[in-house]
Amino acid sequence: MNRGRVVRAWARKCDPGEHRSGGRIRCAEPVRAGYDTLARNAVTFGVANCDAMLRAGVVGWGELRRFLRHHGRYYGSRTAKRAFALLDSRAESIPESVLRVHLNLAGLHRVPQVDVHDECGHFVARVDLAIEQRKVAIEYDVSGTPLSRSGSATCTADAASTSAVGPS
Repeated sequence: MNRGRVVRAWARKCDPGEHRSGGRIRCAEPVRAGYDTLARNAVTFGVANCDAMLRAGVVGWGELRRFLRHHGRYYGSRTAKRAFALLDSRAESIPESVLRVHLNLAGLHRVPQVDVHDECGHFVARVDLAIEQRKVAIEYDVSGTPLSRSGSATCTADAASTSAVGPS
């Protein structure tokens, strides 16, 4: 899922069903690519990119779980198994997944894609992440632009007006 211009390649021992041959080059099957993404990268990168693969339907939960179970002696299998426990296909972007992994590793257990309703049950918002025990909502801003003073004041006013709102 790396969209950069550099192609990362490595050669590892593979069973025949884990790759397809494209002439002189072997291309990993999606489940093997998912495994290698978890096993050979930093946990945040591996989880975020594998989340995207799961969400897009490139690889399935069951087949990735089976691969991990049956190939426990492969290079990086312990790393891949630890990273597998952090996967969540509900993440809607790679940066959101990275943020979720950082929060989880810091001990802040979060729930992704939470619908928020007011005390009457009316839908208010859908947030990227929530720490429900603390009633904290986290929204990842992909624009990267900092809030202006007026934007910050608006957020504060919105937070004050929705203080009684909680996740559904």
